[in-house]
Amino acid sequence: MRFKRAFKYCCVAVVSLAGAVFAVPGPALAHHGTRASYDLNPAGERTFTATVTEFKWANPHIYILFDVTDDKGNVVHWGAETHPPYLMSKHGWFKGMLKPGDQITVTVFPSKAGTPVGLLSKLVFQGKLLIDDEDARITGGPQ
Repeated sequence: MRFKRAFKYCCVAVVSLAGAVFAVPGPALAHHGTRASYDLNPAGERTFTATVTEFKWANPHIYILFDVTDDKGNVVHWGAETHPPYLMSKHGWFKGMLKPGDQITVTVFPSKAGTPVGLLSKLVFQGKLLIDDEDARITGGPQ
């Protein structure tokens, strides 16, 4: 009887420990560096005149979703990732600063996978430069 009880507690402890070990690295591994996802060659930057469809003010990065009309007249849905809200708020950004329908000029480092997403490099809204990530151009993107 003692053996069964001890075995039961031992199994519960092992399963709990294994769950804790595998649960912790998940969030740490979920966020990867931008160098892995985007072509950070300044010569490869792409600039668009676009219409905002959504502005996501969230951690770990702010996302701007926008529509672009390609050379064939087709609307392509793009997304741009930038720094986290706490950092962008130091540059005057705030939740709700961009709304669906807003016209922007956006420059991104495109995805290495060829998908319509990019790392934000430059953003102009209502004739005002909101960000020009010159450091990203010089150093090849955020670290």
